[in-house]
Amino acid sequence: YMASVMEQLKARGATFDYTANETRPDPALTPVEWLPDSSSILIYYQWHDTSYTTQSGTFVYEIESGQISELIQNPPRVLPLVGN
Repeated sequence: YMASVMEQLKARGATFDYTANETRPDPALTPVEWLPDSSSILIYYQWHDTSYTTQSGTFVYEIESGQISELIQNPPRVLPLVGN
């Protein structure tokens, strides 16, 4: 599913300066809010790249067409190692 989201965004001109870690089973897609026209919803995404850095942001998902647009990428977040 993560690859599908990334491919749709890339097809619309989005660029990513990382490679998603396809072996991690934990991509998160969270609905945030309906947009005023009630035909689209703002989605928060979070997944890890190949260096285990957390990548996140938001995009708009159009319900009827299944199209994804309006990507906003957050700065990458590196989680501290446990015990450090």
